Amino acid sequence: MILIVALSNIKLNWIAGVKGEDVPEKVLPPPASRANIKIGNIGSWRAHLHAIASIVQQNLSSVLILEDDADWDVRIKPQLRDFALSTHALTQPLTADLSTYADPTFPSPKDTKIPSDISFDRLPSTIAPLH
Repeated sequence: MILIVALSNIKLNWIAGVKGEDVPEKVLPPPASRANIKIGNIGSWRAHLHAIASIVQQNLSSVLILEDDADWDVRIKPQLRDFALSTHALTQPLTADLSTYADPTFPSPKDTKIPSDISFDRLPSTIAPLH
């Protein structure tokens, strides 16, 4: 993973794993208990909470959490940028009409309208996110 991080020009932070047996029973969310959840899953759950706590403490706005055995394309950075631009285009109100979105099912997925194809080369103009 270190080599692919270097090739991708991405900052990597390791979050230590947690052994399930080291997690006190009282911190498990109800109805979870050692009786109905595998010990390894408890440790994984707690390690993910540590990662989320680190994100909040550092006030990070954009994070990708991966397992230590993850593999990715060395072009992941521009791919993630494209993904962010596409998500923005689909979930922000259109500048031409602040009550509409490029995705007609957002923010109410109960709508039966079928989204039309949007060319990545010509994403619609939207307002900037509030945060």
